[in-house]
Order: sequence, then C-alpha cells, then structure tokens
Amino acid sequence: MSFNRSKPTPAIQTPCDFTVATYNLNCFAFNNGRAPLNQNELNTIDGIRATNADLVFLQETHKRWEQAIRDHAPEYTTLLFRHSQASDGIGVIAKHGIQVEEVDHLYPEVEGAWFAGHITRFKKDKEWIYVINVHLRPPKDNDGYSFDSYFNTGHVRRGEVQYLYNHLKKKYDTNHILIVGDFNEGHNGAGVKWLKGGTVPKSNNPKMTELYDSFSDALYDLAGGAHTWSWPALWKFSYWAPYDHIFYSNQTLEAITCKVLLEYDWVKGPKHGSDHMPVVAQIKYK
Repeated sequence: MSFNRSKPTPAIQTPCDFTVATYNLNCFAFNNGRAPLNQNELNTIDGIRATNADLVFLQETHKRWEQAIRDHAPEYTTLLFRHSQASDGIGVIAKHGIQVEEVDHLYPEVEGAWFAGHITRFKKDKEWIYVINVHLRPPKDNDGYSFDSYFNTGHVRRGEVQYLYNHLKKKYDTNHILIVGDFNEGHNGAGVKWLKGGTVPKSNNPKMTELYDSFSDALYDLAGGAHTWSWPALWKFSYWAPYDHIFYSNQTLEAITCKVLLEYDWVKGPKHGSDHMPVVAQIKYK
C-alpha cells in the first residue's frame, strides 16, 4: 500500500504499432443483473472505452460484465473470456482487425495461488505477440487482510509469475511477450522484482527461476509508478497502490507511453466504478 497519490499522466499521441490496456473490473461491482446499469457500472464500461486500446486485458469478469461490454462497447468485436462466479474470471477484448487466439487457461501449481492465468496471442500487422494475463494472489488470507498475509504472500505471487512464464516458454519459442494484469503488488513486490531481473531465492526446482527474456514495466518507467488501485479506509483516509502493471519483453518491444486513467479512481475520481483504474500503454516493435 502507498500513501503517495500520483497526478494523472497526460495523454501523448505517438506513433506505435499497437495499444494495450489492463483493467480489473471488480466482480462485486455489478448489480446482479438488475437493469438498467447503475452509474458505477456505466463508469467502468466508460473506463474500458476511454483507453481507446486495441486490446484490453480484463480481470474479475463474469457473464454479466461480458454482456454489458457487448451492449455498451461495440467497437470491441472479439471477446475471449473464462468466467467465474467470484474473482477468478479473466479475459481479453479486441477491436476489429486484430487476430486474437487463446493459448491456455491454467491454474499455477503453486501453493497458496488462488486464480488462473490466461495466455493468449494476438497479431495486428506484424508478428504474434504472446500475452500472459495475470490476477495474482491478493495480500490477504481467507479471513481478509492481515499484517501476516500482507507481508508473507509475496513468494506466492513470484511463484505464479514464474510458473506461467515458464509454461509459455516451454510451449512456444517466442520473445515477443507481454505480462499484464492485476499483480496485487507494487514496484517492490517479489513477482515484479523477479520480472525486472532481481535476485531470486534458491529453489529446489532451478527451472522455475530461469528468466530467458528481459522485461520492463511501462507503468514504472513511463507513468511515474502511478497508483492504479484505491480503497477507502476509516475517516477520510484511503489506501493506494500500483497493483496493475504492463510488462513487455524489451529486447523486441518498446513502450512509448503509459498512463493511468485516474479519473476512474474509486476514492477520488469523478467517474469511479471499480476499485482499480485502467492502465494503457502504446507499444511498438523494435
């Protein structure tokens, strides 16, 4: 959690090959099917559209969110979802003209992991880009947030990232990779630091800790590490954290811009809907 609020990053129009976004919709925000949609839900759909991204990678989806997107965001013509009744839903939506294929949907074989990862690939004009969409273990336990779970679940998130990354690399010989989504940890988190090439504790399975690609975090490098999640606390206090990231393999790809749409901040934003905010990055091939 962070107590330093960040200012919105201004939009920059720069030539790029494709634009991607990540957005945790919050599975509990929906009104259980009652029509019409309430304002929070309409704001969340508006947040998707405001990214103007070629592809938006989503977490905490379910069938009702899918229908809302079909009804209110018609520019997204390809929708690939793996839904759940709780927080485990995940998927991707894409605009016309972009090829998208599902590669895999799997649960990391890591003790303490809660949610599945979704691996897809897409092609706009050039080579296939492989994307690991993650929703990593929250810093909480079955009874909610606690001091112990906040500081002692980092190894689970690192293990989840390692498992999903190695699963992809064993199946496909590619170095055009994005790893995006709700990491449930900030810039010093164990999974984030591993992707950045940080020190990893020794493992009984050395293959689980091998990193064959060099990754950069567009959020950290280009958006000033802005917070992407907020939650109201007691009195007038709130929690903020940079939980949602867009990592890219920097030997083959380059992020040009990245911004967080802070107008969708759950606590202070005028268009609040989800507790997360959309994060969008413009990326080009090297």
